[in-house]
Amino acid sequence: MFYVLSACQETHCLASMNDGLWYSEHNHEEVDIDLLLEIDIIKCLIFDEEDNEFYILSNKKKGLIGFFLTTFHEDNPYDHTDLTMIKNRLDIDSVNLFILRGQDPITKSYYKELVISYKTIYINTYNVVVQDITGPVDKRSTLYIHESF
Repeated sequence: MFYVLSACQETHCLASMNDGLWYSEHNHEEVDIDLLLEIDIIKCLIFDEEDNEFYILSNKKKGLIGFFLTTFHEDNPYDHTDLTMIKNRLDIDSVNLFILRGQDPITKSYYKELVISYKTIYINTYNVVVQDITGPVDKRSTLYIHESF
C-alpha cells in the first residue's frame, strides 16, 4: 500500500496493488486513477515537490503486462503523460523510485533524474533505469538501463 501527500498537503494519492485514488481537499474531488490511467498492479508511487508531479509505476496497462511509468500534476490527474511503456510480458516486484538532483561540475547545469529499480520475476534479473526528468515532459528521455542476474 502506498500513500503520498503533495507538498501543499491538499492533494493525496493512495494506491494498493489493484486500486488507486487521487483526492483534492481544495475542491473535494476524487478520481479513481487506476481506471483513469487504465493501469493495474501498481508497484510504486512518488511525489516530486519541485515540479509538483506524481509518478506512478505499474506492471499492467490496458491489459498488457510490462513496465509502465506515468506522471501527472498534483492538481490535474486527467492531464497525464506516459513516460515509459515497455510491453515485455514480465512481472516485476521490489520496485523503488528515487529522485536524484544535482549540479554537473563541468557545465554547472542542474539535473534531475528519476532512478527506478526493480526485480523481474521468473527470470531473476535486477534492473536499474535512470530517466531524465529535467524540463518539459515531452523532452524527457531514458538515460541509462542496466540489467543483471
